Amino acid sequence: MYSAPGQERFTRSKTLGEAYTVEAITERIAGTYRAKPKALRQEKAGISLLIDIQNSIKAAESKGYEQWAKIHNLKQAAKTLNFLTEHDISEYEQLQTVLDEVHTESEQTSATLKDLEKRLSDISLLMKNISAYQQTKAVYAEYKKAKDKEKFLRGNESSIIIHEAAAKTLQAARNGGKLPDFKSYTRSTRNLQRKRISCIKSTGS
Repeated sequence: MYSAPGQERFTRSKTLGEAYTVEAITERIAGTYRAKPKALRQEKAGISLLIDIQNSIKAAESKGYEQWAKIHNLKQAAKTLNFLTEHDISEYEQLQTVLDEVHTESEQTSATLKDLEKRLSDISLLMKNISAYQQTKAVYAEYKKAKDKEKFLRGNESSIIIHEAAAKTLQAARNGGKLPDFKSYTRSTRNLQRKRISCIKSTGS
């Protein structure tokens, strides 16, 4: 156990990681310490949703945590059993097939979600440009009519730059056709948001 200057409670060496155990520190002093490869540590840990209560430091220090961990493991085991029963799975090959299908569906949902988010982002940008275009339209019309354009530009430069940039963006988006109005984009945004929420819910279910 260790404590830093001013630290009231001691810190267990195990909580700091494998590199700070008594054995590891002794090896460091002797110059013989070798860190374990990451892959080896992962292999030892294994892949499991269950809590290893027997080797859990928290469980050893707290009876309350140990009880919670036992209940958690029972719930996870029940969920696993329900899943296997629901899908009529009795062999590992069947489980792997189901997992592959779930993985494929998850990837498809993720791709759909990314597409929806991109479309929402594009529409949001267009709506900002439509708003900027409308707000600066009157000033730009005055600028076009002004006899002394340089003088008018000095007093309204930012509005004119914004208007021209917005007009350029909207012209590119129009692509020869008629650009939908602001209300149409608002409706499209709502529809895409509903689809996005549906995708997120299906991913989390």
